[in-house]
Amino acid sequence: MISDNYVPEKINEYNAYLDGEKMIGVVPDIDLAEIGMKASEVEGAGMLGVLDSPTIGQFESIEQEIKFNVLYSSAINMLSPLEAVNLTFRAAQQVYDKTGGYAFKGLRIVQQGRVKKFKPGKLKRAEGMEATVTLELTYYLIEVDGEIMLEIDKLNPKYIVCGKDMLAGISALVQRPITKPAPGKKPRAGAFSFNRRRSITMSEKENMEYKPEVKVEGERDQERRHVVAFKRPYLFERKEYAEVDLSGLDELTVKDAIEVQRQLFGQQEVAASLLTETTTAFAQALAVRASGKPVEFFKLMKKPFYRPVFRYVREYVMSVEQGVENHIMRLEKPCFFEGKEYREIDLNGVADLNSMQESAAENRMAREGFVVTETSFNYLYACVVASMATGLPEEFFTSLPVCEAVKLKNAVNDGDFFE
Repeated sequence: MISDNYVPEKINEYNAYLDGEKMIGVVPDIDLAEIGMKASEVEGAGMLGVLDSPTIGQFESIEQEIKFNVLYSSAINMLSPLEAVNLTFRAAQQVYDKTGGYAFKGLRIVQQGRVKKFKPGKLKRAEGMEATVTLELTYYLIEVDGEIMLEIDKLNPKYIVCGKDMLAGISALVQRPITKPAPGKKPRAGAFSFNRRRSITMSEKENMEYKPEVKVEGERDQERRHVVAFKRPYLFERKEYAEVDLSGLDELTVKDAIEVQRQLFGQQEVAASLLTETTTAFAQALAVRASGKPVEFFKLMKKPFYRPVFRYVREYVMSVEQGVENHIMRLEKPCFFEGKEYREIDLNGVADLNSMQESAAENRMAREGFVVTETSFNYLYACVVASMATGLPEEFFTSLPVCEAVKLKNAVNDGDFFE
C-alpha cells in the first residue's frame, strides 16, 4: 500500500535483464512503453459535443524502445523474430521517511514481446551509436513495492489494475459454459467430445508418472531445510533450475499473509476467499516472497514441479495449526516484542468483546480494502480481535511468524466463544 509517511523522490538505481541475464550496453535512461486504450467517438442529444470513449480491455499497439550505446551489447540477442523477448527492469525508488531518514521501495517491470524495429544507429568519432531495438509488447507488468499496480496480457486476456480484475464483468457475460449433450443424444458432427479416449505414448506416460524428489525434513541440514529439489531441471527464461530455495519462509510474518490475502481478494481469486491457506494462489504468492523469484517463475511451472513446491509451502504455513488449549495459544517459538518475551497468548478476553468492538474490527477490514462478508476466514480480522482481547498492539500479532497465522485465526473464532 502507498503510505503518506513517505515523500517519493527519485530512482536511485536500476538494472535491465534479458531472459534473466543482466543486459549489457543499455543507456542510462529508458522511456517506458506508453499504454493507450482503443477509443471511439461518442456524441448524442444532450451532450456538449464529442467524447472519446475508451474500450475497456482493448489496447493500441504497445511499443517499447531500448537504446544501446553501441552494437557490441545485448541488442544482438533481441533481433530474432522467431523468439519471444523477455525483459525485466528492477529499480530502487528512493523515498524520504517523514519520521527521519530515507527508505527504498522496489519497482519491477516485466515485458514480453517480439522485435518490431531495429535501428543500428550512427557512426561518429568519440560518440555512441544510439542504436535502438523496438519491441511489440504482448505482456506488460508493473509492480510497486511487491504489489501489482498494472498487468496486461494481450494473448491471454488479462487486465489487472491495483489487484482488481478489470475484465471480470465482461468475462462473466461473454464466456460460454461447457455443456454436455442430452442423454442418448450424440454430439453433432465435428464437435469435440470430452469423453474421447486415445492411447498414451510411452513418453507421455513417463511424464505423467514423474514426481520430483522432495527431501524430507529429517534429511535436510539446517541451511537447506527449505530447499525443494527436482530430479530434472526446470527451464525458465533459458536458465535451468535444479531446485528452488524457500528459506525466506522463516522471514515471513502474519503481515505477509494479510497482504497476500488482500491481493488475492482484489484479483477476485474466488477459491481463496474462504480457506485461503489451502489454495494454490496463496501458496504461489508466498513462494514468490520466500524465494525472491518473479511470479512468472511459478506461474509457468508444470504440475510435476509446482505441486511439491506449493505443498511444501502449505504444510509450512499450517505446520503449527494445533497448540491452543483453554483459549491459551502457545507460540511455536518465543516471541520478543518491545523488550518482553512471549511464549503464549491468553485469548480468553475474546468472549468479553461487545458488538461495538465487532463493528470496529469490521470497519478496520473495510479500510484495508476487504469486503466484510465472512470475517472468520480473515487474517487481519483475527489480529484486530486478538489485539482488542489482549490489550497488545495489533503490530504484535502481525509481526508473528507466518506459520502462526492459521492458528491465530482459528483461535479467535473458536466455537466455544459463541455458546
